[in-house]
Amino acid sequence: MRYVKSAARFAGNFYWKTLGGALPALLWLLLAALCVCGAITFPLAPRALRYAYISYKPFGKSVAVIYGKNAFLGCLWACSLGALCAAPVLTAALAACAAGFGFFLLPQWVKVVRLILFPFSCALE
Repeated sequence: MRYVKSAARFAGNFYWKTLGGALPALLWLLLAALCVCGAITFPLAPRALRYAYISYKPFGKSVAVIYGKNAFLGCLWACSLGALCAAPVLTAALAACAAGFGFFLLPQWVKVVRLILFPFSCALE
């Protein structure tokens, strides 16, 4: 049974990467590169790299939003840069669903958008 789950994750992640799932990962990598350049934002770079990995391979991972944790910072992020980063991802998700091949990827898109909008309130498993 373990091999079946592993094969399903591999197939899902491969399908995810070929159909536009690499876009959120590239956004997180760009953000990590910007965080490395600043002395104040340097501690956020490992978190951004972890989020890039989860955005690149979302199958088999879970993202839970803990509301109330870092609420001010989360609202500030979601209303500014989070909305700008989530817009192209939502556009890609809608395009994939409109084309007809992205409906089974919808839970993964929701997981990635949740990660983009609320990065300071997410618990990763």
